[in-house]
Amino acid sequence: MVKITALMVLKCTPEGADPVILANASDLSSFGFFQRPSVKEFIVFVGRTVAKRTPPGQRQSVQHEEYKVHSYNQNGLCALGFMDDHYPVRSAFSLLNKVLEEYQKNFGDSWKTVQADNSQQGLYLNEALSKFQDPAEADKLLKIQRELDETKIILHKTIDSVLARGEKLDSLVEKSSDLSAASQVTPQAWASSYGLVRLDPNLEMSNHDWAESVNILGSQAEFDSLANSTLKSECGCWKILF
Repeated sequence: MVKITALMVLKCTPEGADPVILANASDLSSFGFFQRPSVKEFIVFVGRTVAKRTPPGQRQSVQHEEYKVHSYNQNGLCALGFMDDHYPVRSAFSLLNKVLEEYQKNFGDSWKTVQADNSQQGLYLNEALSKFQDPAEADKLLKIQRELDETKIILHKTIDSVLARGEKLDSLVEKSSDLSAASQVTPQAWASSYGLVRLDPNLEMSNHDWAESVNILGSQAEFDSLANSTLKSECGCWKILF
């Protein structure tokens, strides 16, 4: 099972501009093939959103459903990790420390002048993404990095709680250039607009049975087309895949 979905390194500026993604690596093997492009876009969007709101010197974790986004801003160089809810928090931050250490070892301070995304990829993120899927490996780092014991980590229950007063996540989604039109529609909103209901994911039903079981808008032909579209691919817990 994938414990770490993505690791990112970003350049953050105090002027409030969107962070520049210097490098990123992701493992989307736990997602369906057609779902992966949208998941990748959301990782980029959420990564920028959280990094932008992590002040220099601060460590914070943002809960999103069964996942946590961990962020550490080290004087403008920010590392993020997208982990599942069971990955130990302090182990996650020891890994982010190591990511920044290796990044600066490879690139020094050259990141300060970078303007374009993904221009300093390097190999370490991919290696770390694979090696540290096992939290025990990160625990070894934690034993070395004793300073984390005294470091305050700010925990947020939702992404909304990390936003500034007056900011709305839906509004940020609409304005984001990281998200395609398809990705801007949440699975819940998309399913709701078609009258889909939450059912047992192991339940096997034909398209006709589904059309009879849900309050679908449109004809049977339209529903069949919807059922076979790329949008069906695994919208969270909504049973759309046949």
